[in-house]
Amino acid sequence: MNDAFLQGVLTETVYMKQPMGFINLARPNHTCKLHRSIYGLKQALQAWFSHLSSYQVTIGFVGSKSDTSLFKRRVETDLLLVLIYVDDIIKGNDLRAVTHLIHELGWEFSLKKPWPTALFLGRGMSPYTLGHFLSQQKYIRDLLLWLKMDDVKP
Repeated sequence: MNDAFLQGVLTETVYMKQPMGFINLARPNHTCKLHRSIYGLKQALQAWFSHLSSYQVTIGFVGSKSDTSLFKRRVETDLLLVLIYVDDIIKGNDLRAVTHLIHELGWEFSLKKPWPTALFLGRGMSPYTLGHFLSQQKYIRDLLLWLKMDDVKP
């Protein structure tokens, strides 16, 4: 999603000082009442997650009992999984169902163009005949670079 923290709807009243460069010269001591969350606001993550999860429930998803960031929806033979992590991960067994879900989410949220997932939880991820293959190769390379050991022989 584009700017996830800007998509949360606040459920409580929050005021802020007028930001530099946007001060109303006629009323310089007035404050701004926020309707949506902004970066740096303590409530931003909670507001965004609450908005996203409640919307997913309205379009037929069920939250997982074991992981609050996992949502699933089954329609006949289609299974869609949405895992809310740093980047939103959408996986399904039918490309049409995944594409439809992206359009559904686009009605409510501003979305980035979906790209094939190359990383998942910091691990390399690539398509595989039976699903996806997870690899720690990138993690190990990054670790060797960080330790300045990338030219060490095995």
